[in-house]
Amino acid sequence: MKIGLAGLGHSGRAIGRRLVSAGHRVVGYDPDVAIAATSGLRTVESAARLHDECTIHLVASDGHQGCQLLEELLLMFSGVSATLFIAGAISAEEVHAFALAAEGAGIDLVDAPIVGGIDAIEAGTAAVFAAGDEATVNRHREILSLFGSVLYVGQAGSGQVARTVNDLVYWANTLAIYEAFSVARACEDDVSRIRQAVLQANGASVALRDWGRERVTEAAAETGAALDLARALQVDTPFLDRARELLNRVTQDQLSGLFNLGIADLRSPRDIPSEVAPMLPAQPEDETPVTFAPDEAPAEPVGDAAALEGASTSAAAALNTGAADEEPDAAIPEERASVSR
Repeated sequence: MKIGLAGLGHSGRAIGRRLVSAGHRVVGYDPDVAIAATSGLRTVESAARLHDECTIHLVASDGHQGCQLLEELLLMFSGVSATLFIAGAISAEEVHAFALAAEGAGIDLVDAPIVGGIDAIEAGTAAVFAAGDEATVNRHREILSLFGSVLYVGQAGSGQVARTVNDLVYWANTLAIYEAFSVARACEDDVSRIRQAVLQANGASVALRDWGRERVTEAAAETGAALDLARALQVDTPFLDRARELLNRVTQDQLSGLFNLGIADLRSPRDIPSEVAPMLPAQPEDETPVTFAPDEAPAEPVGDAAALEGASTSAAAALNTGAADEEPDAAIPEERASVSR
């Protein structure tokens, strides 16, 4: 099957690689020529050309760019049998509008944000929050299931709401982990061993298991979009508002350095006991878990990790003083993000 893919950012590329590995032919398009040229996919120069070659499209761009691509494709497909999947992050209100336009034009439209990170998308272990007409979702379930579990959450727009909730819970959990283990580090305890213990208890989570593979730069965008929705609905979220401010003060080096993780740790899932595994999404079977020997001594903190010895004190001071935000580290690896979820 030939599938058009509009939007070739990090998630778009992962979606493309997954489709190719499943035996599909993928034609890509991105308004940014440089991004298109380095995508590793066969690309075309315009959305019109993408329309000419395919009748099934996934739009993986977020925000304004995603809406522009959807508008172009909807106009071109008017009166033609076609399918559009919204895999990027746009507002629920915009999805409602696109769903009405698609229905009037006889086009199948599925609100289907894919969450879990690039690794999960490529391995087919992500979660797809599918929304729209249920019969339409079921008709296209075979394609969606290539990326992982297809979870029907309601009418068009509900997929974006589910993604919003997922993003807020994930990043709030990330911040809680950072501050909790900063306390353990300040106590001069072996945080790596404590982390392994917590992964066997009711504090286990995807964020703790995959620590070090998230990208701080995505936190601001994802939590910002989620909180914008909350404000539009006049929902009071004091905890999440404060969490967003604090996330903006944490750098990528601080997150990665919290447990002195090495390259192997960042590329492989943690070793999780069988009784905890059902709580967490499945991981690729070909990845080798990392374990810690009982007598293994923790590595000495180096670089920015050493500065975290007093991180709990700094975090508490930040809560009380409202210190100025620190700029996140710009030198962040482009691949292997953990979000959107």
